Amino acid sequence: MPISVKDIVWIAGILEGEGYFGLNNNSPRIQLAMTDLDVVEHVKNIMEKTKVISSHAEHEGKDGSRRKTRYSFTITGDLAIQWMMTIYLLMGLRRKSKIRELIHHWKINDGKLRIIKNLKKLGLSQEQAEIQFLEILNSKS
Repeated sequence: MPISVKDIVWIAGILEGEGYFGLNNNSPRIQLAMTDLDVVEHVKNIMEKTKVISSHAEHEGKDGSRRKTRYSFTITGDLAIQWMMTIYLLMGLRRKSKIRELIHHWKINDGKLRIIKNLKKLGLSQEQAEIQFLEILNSKS
């Protein structure tokens, strides 16, 4: 079933307030972490049903107070980039800036991996392929 515009707008709102946009092992990542399991499950069901929700059990805070169980959901790589592009226009300035930074990082690193892989197929060593990639990158600027 296709994702509705209403769902996309809702996801953007949740991620604007509670989301994290960053890198995980050099791969773009979107993470939602909060104490409302029903909300995290709803986000998961819209964004990627097959992903797993992690939970961090109730614990005692530094001040001795009890902390609720926290639930988190993470998507990475191409799927995270697709969602960033989908919600970009709905986000605030700070999130837009971070999304642009992550998309730029993804373009360079994903492209680098593909180019180096293809250069190695042509018989270049890893080091030669990386040097060739830098020459290609510098010639485009």
